[in-house]
Amino acid sequence: MLFRSAALATIPAIRFPAPTVVAELGRPIVIRAPFRCDCRPDRADLVITEEHAGRNDVQRAVIEGEAEDTSAVVTIAGHVPPGTTWGWRLRLVVGDDIILGPMEQLVVEDRRFAWQQVERDGIVLHWYDGDRAFADDALAIGVAAVDRAAALLGARPAGPVDLFVYADRDDFYDALGPGTRENVGGQAIAGSGTMYALITPSEIGSSWVTTVVAHELTHLVVGAVASGPWADVPR
Repeated sequence: MLFRSAALATIPAIRFPAPTVVAELGRPIVIRAPFRCDCRPDRADLVITEEHAGRNDVQRAVIEGEAEDTSAVVTIAGHVPPGTTWGWRLRLVVGDDIILGPMEQLVVEDRRFAWQQVERDGIVLHWYDGDRAFADDALAIGVAAVDRAAALLGARPAGPVDLFVYADRDDFYDALGPGTRENVGGQAIAGSGTMYALITPSEIGSSWVTTVVAHELTHLVVGAVASGPWADVPR
């Protein structure tokens, strides 16, 4: 039998209506998490989980509104690459009590293109230029690269890997963000389980496809082996 303590009995009833999220490439991420409560929380935080990295981040929220129209709002500035996926939940502090809202998810989207996708063996390929045969070939290269690296190192990425293929250099650099070196043709981010490759239409069918896809996916396998709060594997 489980008894509830007197302290727990003082926790106020709080409802969490559906949140609104803006998570688009090139814009600040804005999360508005409404809650309904007779009380006024002393503090509101957003607890963000990076699943591939296995770590949490806490962002202080601003409480806006009153009574039945109250929301906790968090704005995250700075560049976040497309495909980045976060789990998040609202954490309210009311006196000595901590109340957690439901787990939600956001995905940063690059809405400039009509993306297509195909999935195989834990790799999701996203592309917008080229036919399905090109996508299948690139995906087969990726699966083989992960299998080889996993056999050598004894680990695989913790979850699905998203591979974004860009066909234009400027669009590719916009996705990776400010400070990207001008000779970068691919990049993997182990913390989000995403990788990005620049494969122009003229390079479809070339050895470059094999090189960049295999190279960057191997980075993600190495990241899975060296994961942890103190790991910072070079890209």
